[in-house]
Amino acid sequence: MKIVYHDYGGSHSTATAAAIHLGLISASQVPTAKILNTAVPLFDALTASDHGTLFYLGKDDSDHDVYVLPRRNQSQMVLNAVKSTIAAMEGDVDEWIFVDTLPTVNTWMRIGGYLSRRQGMIWLGRPIVTFGTRKAFPLIRDLVAQTKARVAKIQSARSQAPPMDQQSPLDSD
Repeated sequence: MKIVYHDYGGSHSTATAAAIHLGLISASQVPTAKILNTAVPLFDALTASDHGTLFYLGKDDSDHDVYVLPRRNQSQMVLNAVKSTIAAMEGDVDEWIFVDTLPTVNTWMRIGGYLSRRQGMIWLGRPIVTFGTRKAFPLIRDLVAQTKARVAKIQSARSQAPPMDQQSPLDSD
């Protein structure tokens, strides 16, 4: 399966969720500012020109691919474009799980992200968004746990279903 964490800018809640999911940072405790800024790929690094780009971050311990997708306020449009591209390339859209991390974003993250990413005031915005991300960490961690449980449930259901060619046909009489 492929898991895509998405939100407005892709640099904070999504990057943190992906890092937790991949085991790059511990889910058991709130990371320090230093850990967020050094161990989380893409943390406070993406710009407007990156929006709409699917970033691959790695494979989790169950061999699932994990991605980050910054999509601005165009959630449905960007997700439709990604899903239709997958289908057009004869991929299985059902293999992809899209997780919106925007509900975990707090005011500190919005202000800090705006100052750092949109205004280029990294010296001011990064400490604010880092503070906000640390405050939001329990919500982000819980969202990742829910996502992993959802993936496990889907895989369990698929492994218990007989293959299509072994299912008995319906009686037509």
